[in-house]
Amino acid sequence: MANQYALDRSLQRTTLFLSPRLLLRPLRSHALERLRGRIHTRFERSKEAPLCFFFAVLFAIFAVHWSVSMVKRVKSGWARSLPVTDKAFRPYAIALGQIALAWNEFHQALALLFCSVMGGGFVNQFLAIWNAIRNDRAQREILKAAALNNTNGTMPPEMVEGLVKLIEWINARANEVEDARDDALHSPLLAFRGTQNAVFPAAGLGHKRAEKLLKRKDLLAEFRWCRDSAMTLTEFAFAIDNAWARGLSWPDTPTMPNRGETNKQRPPHQAH
Repeated sequence: MANQYALDRSLQRTTLFLSPRLLLRPLRSHALERLRGRIHTRFERSKEAPLCFFFAVLFAIFAVHWSVSMVKRVKSGWARSLPVTDKAFRPYAIALGQIALAWNEFHQALALLFCSVMGGGFVNQFLAIWNAIRNDRAQREILKAAALNNTNGTMPPEMVEGLVKLIEWINARANEVEDARDDALHSPLLAFRGTQNAVFPAAGLGHKRAEKLLKRKDLLAEFRWCRDSAMTLTEFAFAIDNAWARGLSWPDTPTMPNRGETNKQRPPHQAH
């Protein structure tokens, strides 16, 4: 019973040493004196429980070490990432730039398809409407609305039905890619010396998109998937517009890239 009581009291004492509040508070001289007093008291009781005294001293030394360490970290401020111009960020910067460029080209292809769905000809008004909408998803929705209401007789009803299904397919895939694209482009990234210059999402401050991106094992593979998916959708949008202009049958829906696949060379644009 005496040994059990001494062990319980030792755990209570050492828990105090390891509490976050104590670790984060700078150690003052009187705190060190109190610590010495506790160790001395434990030494006096060690005649009854020498093993408990041994562990109590070990925990006390561990607590002091971490307390001083934490104090130094607080005084030195936040750990700063390497600058984004560091070579560690170079492949990520290139990949993110390619995502942005591929996504912009995809919406340029949709703008041309919108003009065709609206009837073609003089497209100044059609492009003015398209560019007046500042939200990408809203632009895709008006493309679908234009296809659903194509009643000007320029296309047989069965062709209109096929067109609507293709645009709905594009919009569904684009919504998935857009969310991953936003995670990639809007997440802060960090890199530190001594960690093989690894770059990772800065999710420590609760950034929601960075938290989602942190679940991906390979950032560059995720970025390549976003880029390749946007490129695949771009080619499909051009193929639909080409079929419309030449009176061809609608193209088959393409196979979207899988996350983690190696990058494939982009096929050249077809003539429009």
